[in-house]
Amino acid sequence: MGKQYESVSAVVENLTDDKEFHDEFDREIGDKALAKALFAMRCSKGVSQEQMASKLGCTQSRISKLENSGVGGIRVGDLVAYARVLGLSASICFHERRSSGKLPTEQIQQGPILEVCAPTEAPAAATATARAPSALRS
Repeated sequence: MGKQYESVSAVVENLTDDKEFHDEFDREIGDKALAKALFAMRCSKGVSQEQMASKLGCTQSRISKLENSGVGGIRVGDLVAYARVLGLSASICFHERRSSGKLPTEQIQQGPILEVCAPTEAPAAATATARAPSALRS
């Protein structure tokens, strides 16, 4: 059996020595983490894209785009409405980044500063809840 890897990023790192390519690949993967979390939460609740769209008053195509977007393509209102349909609440937390001693502007240049928490991992303190019933209609 061949070599086993812990992640796709590790495979890419093994295939090429181009550090710039590795960094860009990791940024792209990180940029899609939130969208993939939305997809996983919807599937875990047994809700189809069509059902989600119906409950949100938008098209199935809009749900697909949301679940395949980068962080820049997802609005806070989208998250709140999406969570509400799944019987969840949305929390946004700001905290010091643990993995780097770099300044915030340097962190932003590296890629999105975003952590995706599963519903049971959401912190109890410092959360904000908002309502946006028609956030996905555009």
